[in-house]
Amino acid sequence: IFLSQIKSFLQDSLIYTFINLLNKLIPFILLPILVRIVSVEQYGVYSLFITIETVLVPLISFNIHGALTRHYYLDEKFSLKDYISTMSSISITATVFFFSISILLPYNFNYFSGITKIILVLSVLTSGLSGLINIVSTLLRVKRKPWQFGGYIVTLSIVTLLFTIFMALLNPQAFNLVLGRLMSFLIISILGIIILYRMDIFNLYIKKKWLVRILKFSLPTIPYSFSALVFVFADRFMIEYFLGISHVGYYSAIVQVASMISVLAMSYNAAWVPWLFENLKKKDKSVDLFIIKISYYIMFSFLVAGSIFCLIFPIIAKLVLVKDYVDYLYIGYPIIFGFVLQGCYFVVAPYIFYVEKTSYLAYSGIFVAIINILLNYFLIPRYGIVGSSYSTLVSWLILFILTISISSKIYIMPWRLK
Repeated sequence: IFLSQIKSFLQDSLIYTFINLLNKLIPFILLPILVRIVSVEQYGVYSLFITIETVLVPLISFNIHGALTRHYYLDEKFSLKDYISTMSSISITATVFFFSISILLPYNFNYFSGITKIILVLSVLTSGLSGLINIVSTLLRVKRKPWQFGGYIVTLSIVTLLFTIFMALLNPQAFNLVLGRLMSFLIISILGIIILYRMDIFNLYIKKKWLVRILKFSLPTIPYSFSALVFVFADRFMIEYFLGISHVGYYSAIVQVASMISVLAMSYNAAWVPWLFENLKKKDKSVDLFIIKISYYIMFSFLVAGSIFCLIFPIIAKLVLVKDYVDYLYIGYPIIFGFVLQGCYFVVAPYIFYVEKTSYLAYSGIFVAIINILLNYFLIPRYGIVGSSYSTLVSWLILFILTISISSKIYIMPWRLK
C-alpha cells in the first residue's frame, strides 16, 4: 500500500517539477531581455509594481482559493457548481469593489519612486484577476489534473512574456510593462472562466452556506498572507527608501535568479497538499508514520538541493544578467537558503489548514512580519542590500520554527520517530 502511495506522490511531484521548471524558465527568459531593454530605474519601478500586486492579492481575493484546497476533501458531499459559482462571485465582486475604491485615490499619489496613482490602480486590477486565476489553477490541482494545471499556468507565463516584451519594445518604460502584464492576466482570466464554464461549474450566484464557510476559512488567512508577504517583499520598499530605486532593480534581479531553487518547493507543495489530505482522512497510525518519514526525507533533500544550487548559482547569474547586476551576486546565497526554509515550511503548514485553524497562521505571520521589518530597518542602512538578504533568511527560519511548533500541537503526528 505504501509503495503505491509513494509512487502516486512521486509521479505527481515529477510532473509538477517539470511544469514548474518550464513555468520558471519563461520569466527567466524575460529577465535578461528586460535588463537590456529598460534602465535599472525603470526595472526597479516595475519590480515595485509586482511587489504591490503580490501584497494586494490576498487582500483583494480574500485568499478564497485556499478554502477550495481544504473543502474539496470534505467527507460530506457538496455541489461543486454551487461552490465554484459562489467563489467566483466573491472574487469578481471583491475586484470591482476594490477597483472602485482605488479610483478615488488622489491623483498626486506617489509614495514610492515611479508608483503613481494609475500604476496602483492597475495593480488592483491585476491582483483581482490573479485571484480568479488562482481559483482555476487550484481546482485543477485538487482534482489531480497536473497536466491541465500545467497547461493553464504555463500559458499565463507565455502570454505575459510575449505581451511584456512587446510593450517594452514599443516604449521601454515601467508603465508599458505594467500594461503588458494587465493584458495577459485579462486574457488568462477569460480563459479560466471558459474552462469552468465547459466543466459546467461556473455561474454568478452565491449560496449562503458556502459563502459563510468559505469566508470563515479564508478571512483569518488574510492577515497571515499579508504579513507573510510583507516580510517577503518589505525589503524592496525599504531598499527604495534607504538606498534608492536602482538598488531595488539590482536586488530584484538577483532574487529572481536565486528563486530558481524555489521550483522544487512549489512542485513538491503542489503534489503534497492533495496527497497529504487524502491520507490524513484515513486516520491510520501507520500511514501517519509513513507521512512523517517522507516529510523528513523531503526537508533533507531541500537542504542538499540548496547547497548544490549555491555552487552553480554564479554561473547561471552571469549567463543571464549584465555586469552591473553580477556585482551583487553575493546577496543571493542567504536568499537561496531562505527559499530552502520556505520549502521546509510547506511541509508542515498544511496540517494547520487541514484542521481549519487558520487564525494561528495569522498570529505567527504578523509576528514574523514585524521581526522582518525591524531587521530590514536596522540592517539595510548599515550593510546595504546584503542586510536585506539576511533579514529574509532569518525571517523564514523563524516562521518555519513557529509553524512546525504550532502544527505539531494542533494536529498530533509522530514527529518523534521511534
